[in-house]
Amino acid sequence: MWHIGQDNSRITYLEFEYEKGGKLETRHHGVKQERSLKGRTSFSGYKGGKKFKLEQKGRKLVGFHGKDGSAIDALGAYFGHIPTPTPIIAAKKLPAIGGNGGVFVLEDGEYLTAIDGYYDKIFGVETPMIICLQFKTNKRESTPFGMDSGEKFSIGEIGHKIVGCHGQASDVVHSIGVTVVPITTTK
Repeated sequence: MWHIGQDNSRITYLEFEYEKGGKLETRHHGVKQERSLKGRTSFSGYKGGKKFKLEQKGRKLVGFHGKDGSAIDALGAYFGHIPTPTPIIAAKKLPAIGGNGGVFVLEDGEYLTAIDGYYDKIFGVETPMIICLQFKTNKRESTPFGMDSGEKFSIGEIGHKIVGCHGQASDVVHSIGVTVVPITTTK
């Protein structure tokens, strides 16, 4: 955000709001006049004199410098590199280890959207544990694995897919959580 002050023939005041270290800082230069403009446009003041543009192709504006007194006598700009966007790395499905039994295998293009289940405290275990899991995908849902009693839960977020799981376990699973990312469509 910036503010510009002007009198009848010149720009007399500039005020810029910068972001530095995640915090906003305000810097002002010149003499503030009654007539002040506020905004994000590229032209303010009066048309006349020599036209200039503060720009550097392929770089971003990161700050200003110049000279001021009762008016803005000189104005320059600092430019920095535009960060290269981090490439999106496709997820890789690693092969399953163990036997071939089971009733729920994800198909190509299928992904988890939610995990439902139950947790409860059972005899011989001091804290509640996961006693049932059911998986929901963008195409279907599994049968429940375990006992469907106790406290019901559902983890997932609308418009997101599950890309990882975490939790706590000993000789039983005590808790389960998920990592999600927004669902994006690719062509």
